[in-house]
Amino acid sequence: YMQQVFFTTLSQMAVLILMMMIGFILKRKKITDPATGKILSQLQSDVIMPALVFQTFSQKLTRGILAGEMITLAYGVLTLAVSLALAVLLARFFTKDKYIKNIYIYSFTIANLGYMGYSIVGAVFGQDLLFKMMVFAIPFNIFIYSAGFAMLKPGDGKCSWKTLVNPIFIAMLLGSAAGLLALPVPAFLTTTLSSLSNCMGPLAMLLTGFIIAEYDMREMLSGSRTYIASLLRLIAIPAVVLLILKLCGAGHDLLLVALGTTAMPLGLNPVVFPAAYGG
Repeated sequence: YMQQVFFTTLSQMAVLILMMMIGFILKRKKITDPATGKILSQLQSDVIMPALVFQTFSQKLTRGILAGEMITLAYGVLTLAVSLALAVLLARFFTKDKYIKNIYIYSFTIANLGYMGYSIVGAVFGQDLLFKMMVFAIPFNIFIYSAGFAMLKPGDGKCSWKTLVNPIFIAMLLGSAAGLLALPVPAFLTTTLSSLSNCMGPLAMLLTGFIIAEYDMREMLSGSRTYIASLLRLIAIPAVVLLILKLCGAGHDLLLVALGTTAMPLGLNPVVFPAAYGG
C-alpha cells in the first residue's frame, strides 16, 4: 500500500519535472521566440483556465451533490479556514513585502490538488474517494478563483469587484449557475471545454520551466527559506489540519481526502496568474 502511494506520487512528480525541463531548455537555448512565455500565460489565464473552471463547477457544484455531501463540504470549508489561518500566521516570518507575503499565504493555503492531488487519490484510493475529494475541494476552488486570484495578481493584492472581473471568475460564476440550475450544456461545448482543460497541466508546467529559466538555479536552490517553506507546505500544515479534523470527529475517508488536498507540493497558479499580468 505505501509502496503504491510512493510510486504513484513519484510518477506524477516525474511528469511535472520532465515538462518543466522541456520549458526550461526551450527558454535557455532560445529555441522559441522570447515572447512565448507571455503568450502561454495569457492563453492559460484567458482561455484554458476559464474552460477548466467552467467545466469543474458545472459538473461538481450541483444541488444533488451538495445535498448528499454536505458534511464533506463542511469539512472542506473548515480545512480551508484552518489552512488560511496557518498561512497568514506563518507568512509573517518570511517577508515584510506585502505582495511576496501574499505569495506565501497562497502557497501555504493551496496545494497542487488539481493535478497532483486528484491523480494520486484516484489512482491509490479509487473513484469514490476521488469524487468525495472533488466535493471537499469546492471551497478551495472558490478561494483560488476569487481571493486567490486577487492575491497573486501583481499590485496591491486587494480583492475588489474590478479585480474579480476576469475570465476565470466569470467562468466560475457561469459554471456554478449551470450546475446549480441544472442548465443543459450542449455536447459539442462540453467536448470543447474538456479538450481545452486537458491542456492546462502541460502548458502550465512548460510555462513554469520558461520562468525558472530566467533565474540563476544555484541562487534559487541555496536559500534556506525555500526548504523551510517546503517542509511547512508538505508536512507541518497537513499535520495540523489532520489533527484538528480528527478532534472534530472526521472519519477515515475524510481524513484521507484532507490529506490529498493539503499534503501536495505547491501548485502552478503562483506562476500562471502573475505571469499573465507581467509579474
